[in-house]
Amino acid sequence: MPYGKMVATLEQQLGPLESLEQSIYAQLSYCDRLLINYHQGHQLDPTIQKVLVILLPILAEIQLVNLKWVWEQHPVIELLSTLQKHCIGWQESDSRTSVHFLSQLTKALTEFHDGWQQGPIDFSDNALTHFFKREDNRLRKLEQRVKDAESGALKAKRAQDLSTRIINSKMQGKLLPTAIIQFLQKNWHDSLILLLVNSDNIQAESHRLGKLTETLILTFQPFEQEDTEIQQRIYRLVGNLQEEISNVTISLKHQPEKLNQALAAIETEHLKILKGETIEPAEFTALATDDLLSDAGTKISGSLLKKVNQVKEGQWFTHNVEEQPQAIKLLLKLTDSQQLLFSNHAGMKACQYSFDELAYKLSNNSIKPLPDKCRIEQTASILIENLLKVQSHQQQKKASIIEEQKKQQAQEERLKLDQHKALAEVKTLQVQKEQQKIISKQEQEQEQEQEQEQEQEQEKTLKPAIEQPELSFAEQQKYSVQLHQLAVGGKVRFVRNDTPRTCKLAAIIQQSNKYIFVNREGIKDSELLKQELIIQLATQQAEIIDQGDKFEDALSKVVSSIRNKK
Repeated sequence: MPYGKMVATLEQQLGPLESLEQSIYAQLSYCDRLLINYHQGHQLDPTIQKVLVILLPILAEIQLVNLKWVWEQHPVIELLSTLQKHCIGWQESDSRTSVHFLSQLTKALTEFHDGWQQGPIDFSDNALTHFFKREDNRLRKLEQRVKDAESGALKAKRAQDLSTRIINSKMQGKLLPTAIIQFLQKNWHDSLILLLVNSDNIQAESHRLGKLTETLILTFQPFEQEDTEIQQRIYRLVGNLQEEISNVTISLKHQPEKLNQALAAIETEHLKILKGETIEPAEFTALATDDLLSDAGTKISGSLLKKVNQVKEGQWFTHNVEEQPQAIKLLLKLTDSQQLLFSNHAGMKACQYSFDELAYKLSNNSIKPLPDKCRIEQTASILIENLLKVQSHQQQKKASIIEEQKKQQAQEERLKLDQHKALAEVKTLQVQKEQQKIISKQEQEQEQEQEQEQEQEQEKTLKPAIEQPELSFAEQQKYSVQLHQLAVGGKVRFVRNDTPRTCKLAAIIQQSNKYIFVNREGIKDSELLKQELIIQLATQQAEIIDQGDKFEDALSKVVSSIRNKK
């Protein structure tokens, strides 16, 4: 049977006039989708999915008999949970172990299916449960061997990483003589590793040794001889360190001569410090390490480490090996040494990480946890919820169509009534349009009349009607001379309707003999022809009160001002 195609397969076997009942069709489709979601939710290998499809008819029978089997903890749920537990992490490959597991699983499933066809199934004792027991026993032996072989190595690896981190971090940026550098990076480093490996509390011991290393390095740092406080402190530290250094340097425990030589070199350098002699510092390179987080600036937050502390032995993860996903199982968790050992589906060692390394890889998603429990009940609930949503959507869609049909009928009836009203309203609108045209025309005519009146009023303001009496030749000559002397910027007082106002001559247009005046705000006040201005001067409607400066006069004033300054 094709994967996820149980309903389609059954329909092909029906006759031309036969069909599945709607309820049966829905339940079988539900079983199809349930198994697909089960595989996807637990991230099982596609080959495992194809093998487990043989369980579909069994699930279909259970579903047709009991609609609530998922939530009533049917024995088949325990079976699916055990399948998930044993199949998670399996990946198809050409390895003997992978092929053997798939072959034995297929055989057990076939026998289980055949037993179902012959009669009721005993879910507690069948071909699958026998296969699971054999697989559990095999894995238990293999994994125990790996634990026994690797637990000591893991602790030693942790001790070496911690010792290297202590030496590198405490020596960073410090000035040290050659003899002390060689002692710290060789004999002292080896001794720290041995002490941490043999410690019952590796974390507390690493903290103690880190403080001691820091104190030892401090005693070789130069200081001002005038600083008596630091000098006294160095004296106290040097006096107590010799015996403690001897006790800690256990890497030379069976080589007393070398131990004495190392202690003598340390004492020599201490004497130089105490006498105020100059110590020649030497350059050094940090100890090499394969610890991914050994850099002094790399720190893992407490929240990330909390996630690592919560992982449990037996939990599955996935990571990439040569850009290919690989499932790994946490086989051994050593809290004291902060080391984690992982195995593959075959029970062989896959990799190992420190707590810090796993926290870092979890944070950047280079390692991801896999589902650790069977989620068939949750999968079924989500599937039912989605089906109910689809059903609700279809019902809403159907109700919406009926509602739309009712609205359309009501709209058609309203349209018929509106047509009668529209015919009556058309005539009314035509009459209103004609009336509106008449009103608009009247308004336009009124606006035109108002504009004409405003223009006439403006003309009266700009060009007030004045009498133009005849002037004698002498008067004409007299006021022409005055007007000739009037320059731009000159001021003239006009009297209109017994109201005087002072204006400034803004411009003289020679071609048309026009004089343009502005008020105090600089706004155009009036525009007069030369003859009109002569008449107003003669009739005392205008009076020149300031002739203004001509260009020649202004230039003379500037030249005179310059001469006076010199």
